[in-house]
Amino acid sequence: MAKKSVSQRDDDLGEAAPDKKAKRKANKASKSQVSSVDDDTMSRVVEFCQELRWREAVLLCRTAQAKAEEEGREELAFSLSLALPKLEWSLRRQIAAAFIHEAKAMLKKEYLLDVGQ
Repeated sequence: MAKKSVSQRDDDLGEAAPDKKAKRKANKASKSQVSSVDDDTMSRVVEFCQELRWREAVLLCRTAQAKAEEEGREELAFSLSLALPKLEWSLRRQIAAAFIHEAKAMLKKEYLLDVGQ
């Protein structure tokens, strides 16, 4: 069995390497596009939550969950279904806090009107 010289091995690897590299890059690109869409949705939900925009976060989560279920992406749909009740709870808490704040302001005005008479 004859040994190949170093230059012959480099030539052999040099021809096959670009094909393999191109295939790997194409696979990584397709996987990264799918994960970037998932990451983008979740990052937008997190962004809405950090800005206390619960309504937008709930709407985005619901639409993304429905879309993921239609496309058959079960993991994303499952993770969104776990996040949705927490977002809805925060939305209800925000609505209740706003209602209480407005009720206090209204009662304060009525008290001032009653005292003025």
